[in-house]
Amino acid sequence: MKYSKDIDVIGVYDVFVAGGGAAGVAAAIAASRMGSRVFLAESGGAFGGMITTGLVPSIGPFYDGKRMIATGIGYEIRKRVARDVPETE
Repeated sequence: MKYSKDIDVIGVYDVFVAGGGAAGVAAAIAASRMGSRVFLAESGGAFGGMITTGLVPSIGPFYDGKRMIATGIGYEIRKRVARDVPETE
């Protein structure tokens, strides 16, 4: 027995990211910045994973009071969504 099915092609992508949580969004942004055509699929009602749909009130710090301990796409997002919140919190 052989099964086959025709599936409509709705787009051509270089990278498919399954999940729009923090890691998925960061992966999609990084791949896009490298020139890839990206499809980001999220099954929930919003991007952000547990930070948004799980009502997690904050994400880990990027600053330990003396120096930066993490940077990258996550830090870029934090700066954009919390412009008026000091980084030491």
